Amino acid sequence: GLVEEGRGRWEAAERRYRRALPLRPSDPDVHYKLGWLAARAGQSHDAEAEYLAALRLAPTHVFAHLELARLADEQGRSADATQRYRQALAVMPADGQWSAVRRTVEERLRALRRPLPAAPR
Repeated sequence: GLVEEGRGRWEAAERRYRRALPLRPSDPDVHYKLGWLAARAGQSHDAEAEYLAALRLAPTHVFAHLELARLADEQGRSADATQRYRQALAVMPADGQWSAVRRTVEERLRALRRPLPAAPR
């Protein structure tokens, strides 16, 4: 699937990951990749289901938490997005490689706490 992704062959990548599911049923990355492909195709419900499947297998899968937060955020589900971003921060490694991601998530959480501007009259 990764080769197809790299070439922008999204349908072929999805077929490969779907074929991998029975062979690697406990691999959360297969579900994560299927979720990513579904989100890319605008299938947010399917994406969310795959990210949740990844988290059932690996509750500390940072990328699945981040993508669930992003989906909720894009859909205007602020409370859910806030919870998901916080969960991502809780499982995010503390090493320096994650510092930029951590800052971005913290900025997004601050933005979600700001009141919305009043609508023009």
